[in-house]
Amino acid sequence: MPSTEYGVSGGGRAHSSATAALRGHLRKAAGPFCFERRARKKRDSKRQVIGSACASGCNKQPTKKGEVMADIDDLRATFEQAVAAINRRDLNEYSALWHEQIVAFPPFSPFPVDGKAAVRQLAEANFANVESGSLMPINPQCRVIGTTGLAWGHAALSLKPKDGPLRTVFIRYTWTFAKTDGQWREVAVHGSLIPSGN
Repeated sequence: MPSTEYGVSGGGRAHSSATAALRGHLRKAAGPFCFERRARKKRDSKRQVIGSACASGCNKQPTKKGEVMADIDDLRATFEQAVAAINRRDLNEYSALWHEQIVAFPPFSPFPVDGKAAVRQLAEANFANVESGSLMPINPQCRVIGTTGLAWGHAALSLKPKDGPLRTVFIRYTWTFAKTDGQWREVAVHGSLIPSGN
């Protein structure tokens, strides 16, 4: 199954230099096999270009890569929609993105919450106990593997309880989605506190 990632990893010029140095080292270690592999890759890419030529007006189906990229874009849009709903405290919009069998591991509890009704009840209680809150993902990443989608990264979670001061904690999260009836639905969410970030 195809696997594709969407996201940006840091590093810039230093990352590029390190990558180039590593490639040079690997090229020396691989010897003639590296040149053979490069020639095969070049030959195969020419075949793909020739094989994908299509006369005007034909009904060409999207390529696998194009389909996967569209899935990544849809997954990322669903993730962003969920985060926006959380930040607006719009439980109806957020819960509409959940699968009926969602399982949640919230950052402040060691116990799982199983099923859409139970997760909704927990979310209602959380929203009722805070004046304001925000979830700010930091460099979110997305990956699609077949009909499974993942969104993960770090986030700043700020909560202002009704009876206390504003508190910001840093969490790491993994949200798992399944493509059901052409839509991404959240089937599992895991958030845990980052000890060094608090």
